[in-house]
Amino acid sequence: MRAKFRPGILRIDQIDTSDEVADVVRLVTAAGFLSIHISRDVATHVFEVDVDIPGGWPADLLPPLMAVCAAFGGPSPQEMLEQWQAEAATFQDAKAKLGQS
Repeated sequence: MRAKFRPGILRIDQIDTSDEVADVVRLVTAAGFLSIHISRDVATHVFEVDVDIPGGWPADLLPPLMAVCAAFGGPSPQEMLEQWQAEAATFQDAKAKLGQS
């Protein structure tokens, strides 16, 4: 299994069995994330779980996201924090530019 994060979506892929899907869903829902989409690649029969993150990537959701990602071999907490800070700076820059126009 592998976890990847883009603002708004946490994807856990390379899931081989339905038991592993159930484990993923249990962990994700225990972290408080309830909008979950499960799909299966027809050719490889591998599952993917997409978790919608409300608000893109709000700071209050960062700790549970770090825990879920760490459980599935995703980016380290330091990498996630750096990415979050970069995304926050980009958002603030865009917001400032929009306010100037």
